[in-house]
Amino acid sequence: MGIYGNNSKKNNDDNFVGTVNFNVFVNEDSAGSISFGGHKGLGKIYVYTDEGPIPHCHIIFTGDGEKDCCIALISANYFIHLNKDNTLSGNEMKQFVKWCREYNKKYSDMGAAKLNNWQAMKYLWNKNRTNKEMPLLNVFDENIPKYYADMPKIK
Repeated sequence: MGIYGNNSKKNNDDNFVGTVNFNVFVNEDSAGSISFGGHKGLGKIYVYTDEGPIPHCHIIFTGDGEKDCCIALISANYFIHLNKDNTLSGNEMKQFVKWCREYNKKYSDMGAAKLNNWQAMKYLWNKNRTNKEMPLLNVFDENIPKYYADMPKIK
């Protein structure tokens, strides 16, 4: 396993957060949905660990030929790695932030608290990380970084 780990766990339920519908805003599955206008088809949001030191999520655009956009969970940055350097438009980013604030149906009852999609992504990061030197995220902190379409890219 290299510095960015391996993706053998890729696209399984342990890493899945929600489905993105790039045509219309819907909330149709157990994990949640987002609508983006710029992409066609569906995309899914996953949180993988062991892919470097920066907590991040992947938005995989399946309708556009398997594009992958990575967004850092601890700062307003895209996380560029493994040739994943796609970005979101301004409207797409607004929809992503709106989706982050909505309650996640899959992880809606974590004890006494209901998690929104933002918290569910941080929960999955903590749950699936095998390298204990990677940051542990505060799941109950609801402060989402001020994401914007032209935010910096970090590696």
